[in-house]
Amino acid sequence: GTVTNKANVNKSVNTAIGKDAKANMGSIKLKDTNVKGTVTNKANINKSVNTAIGKGATANMGSVTMSKSNVKGIVTNKADIKKSTNTAIGKGATANMGSITMDKSNVKGTVTNKANINKSVNTAIGKGATANMGSITMENTSVKGTVTNQANINKSVNTAIGENSEASMGSVVLE
Repeated sequence: GTVTNKANVNKSVNTAIGKDAKANMGSIKLKDTNVKGTVTNKANINKSVNTAIGKGATANMGSVTMSKSNVKGIVTNKADIKKSTNTAIGKGATANMGSITMDKSNVKGTVTNKANINKSVNTAIGKGATANMGSITMENTSVKGTVTNQANINKSVNTAIGENSEASMGSVVLE
């Protein structure tokens, strides 16, 4: 099968405030899912704000996130983000901008991230905060195939603030 998201977001605000806050803008989120085929996210985001504030804060902008999922095929994220802000503030803060993030997942095939990020800000604040901009991060994940990240980042800021925080920009991180 195919999972496809094509998002054109312009001059918009998306906010989640609360205990298990999550804010997804121009993104695909897979949890406990099996896909045989293609997962494709194509996001054009301009002059927009995505914010998650709260205990389980997560803010995804132009990203693909997978948790406890299996894909046999292709996972592609193509994000064009301009003059936008993505922020996660709170206990479990995570901010993903133009990224692919996988946790406890399996992929047999290809994982490709192509991110063009210009004049944008990505911030995660809190203990253990994670900020990913134009990156692929995989934790406890198995890939049999190819992982490719192509990030063009210009005049942008990626920040993780807090104890044990981590920031990745234009990177591939495998743990």
